[in-house]
Amino acid sequence: MHNGRLKKLRVFLSLLFFAVITLLFIELFGNIFNYSQLILLRFQFVPSLVKFIATFSAASLGFVFSLLLTLLFGRVYCSTLCPLGTLQDILAFLSRKLSPRKKLFRYRKPFNWLRFGLLAAVILSLFTGSILLVNFLDPYSAFGKIISNIFRPSLVVVNNVTSIALAQADIYWLPRVKWIALNKAAVVLAMGWTVLLVILVAKYGRLYCNTLCPVGTLLGLFAKVSLFRIRLDKSVCNSCGKCSAVCKAECINPKDQSVDFSRCVGCMNCLS
Repeated sequence: MHNGRLKKLRVFLSLLFFAVITLLFIELFGNIFNYSQLILLRFQFVPSLVKFIATFSAASLGFVFSLLLTLLFGRVYCSTLCPLGTLQDILAFLSRKLSPRKKLFRYRKPFNWLRFGLLAAVILSLFTGSILLVNFLDPYSAFGKIISNIFRPSLVVVNNVTSIALAQADIYWLPRVKWIALNKAAVVLAMGWTVLLVILVAKYGRLYCNTLCPVGTLLGLFAKVSLFRIRLDKSVCNSCGKCSAVCKAECINPKDQSVDFSRCVGCMNCLS
């Protein structure tokens, strides 16, 4: 498949997963996505893994699919299946549109002490029976907090105001949605996550995915030995740095013509 089509396919699939998962968290008019939710949750790494640890059910082996996918193609999960990854791409797109200057990336050395320290802490917490740290750092959970505590309440307000306005004109097809009291701590945490993502995306691309996210770090270990990897052809590479400038994972080093594939999130920006 042509490189351009490959990237378009990835973008399409990531937006499709993002849209459906967002609708699951918003759920204004009743729980109408039960079946979709069941299927999608099976392919979300941490929810699937936690459920497997709790039940040892074959139906909760979706995380194994992600591991096998990573062994084949690298961290496709991070660029396609993870809704928080797609949210970061959307924030990056908006940042490019609003900024007068084009954002250029550059190679950065990995913060391995932080990456593997957080991964070790999460694994240790799982062995002790606590999912508090997992719940805090899990990208799917973080995405759910942002949508449920910021976007959903905002949408409820818009829906109800619109419903009242339509009722004044004797139009009653848009029902009002019951307001649910918000947890202040949850709202503050969701806003904190949003601000953190905006800052990281605007300045450092996918730094969250490659440093703070335990799923990204774990999948990176498997990506190192994946079957299909992005490499620089040293026989034709002149170290111009163009591929590194569009690498939001900041994992391409044009000086020594190498790619740290453990941090590559499979965005495919560099292929062209």
